[in-house]
Amino acid sequence: MKKKAVIFDVDNTLLSQSRRLLKAYNNMHGTNHTLEALKKEDRSILELPVFLLREMDPDHLKLFYEDFLTTNYYDKKDSYNLDVVDGSKEFLTFLEQKDVAIIYMSARINCPTVNHTEITDEMLDYFELPRDENTEVHLLESDHVPNNSADFHVLADKFKAARSKELLEKYDIIAGLGDAKSDISAFNSAGILSIQARAVIPELLYTDNAKLHFKSWDELYDFEVFKGL
Repeated sequence: MKKKAVIFDVDNTLLSQSRRLLKAYNNMHGTNHTLEALKKEDRSILELPVFLLREMDPDHLKLFYEDFLTTNYYDKKDSYNLDVVDGSKEFLTFLEQKDVAIIYMSARINCPTVNHTEITDEMLDYFELPRDENTEVHLLESDHVPNNSADFHVLADKFKAARSKELLEKYDIIAGLGDAKSDISAFNSAGILSIQARAVIPELLYTDNAKLHFKSWDELYDFEVFKGL
């Protein structure tokens, strides 16, 4: 019998990238935005940098992605400019206690000029995200760093769909959780129950293609797929 497993995207699913996005934006534009200063009454403080990116012209956006998709702005002295999403670590621990294998699958890029393996391992330990002998970490292998969001998500979708199908040969994968539309597309393509994490992302990034979705990690305990574990 195959061991049960759940696949988790990392960035903006388990770890919010908002501070890192903002630091990269400030570096490019010479600005000094803060999350608190950007906070608006009708938006989560964690989702606001997405709106800043949408205001950038195509040429600047290309330069931004070439920079942001590297290991730049992961400052360990400032918690890697990342924040654990409330409730995510507790849910991972719940699965671990139920003897469900945790698979971290990220589109962080390994290519000739960038390697995310070591720093991702450091972060998982730093934030004390559950890892045991069954835990696997899979990162995107590419020959280049994309310079736009569309190309990045095409690469991410292709990688995650293919790797998910490979993992199905080893595990009984009961669900895949991710924030991006490419995450959901990849899980659907592999025939895995897709669940969109909406705790960090703004509504404009929601997708109707996800089989399930949640804004609070507490909701997951009542999902049928997890209640019977």
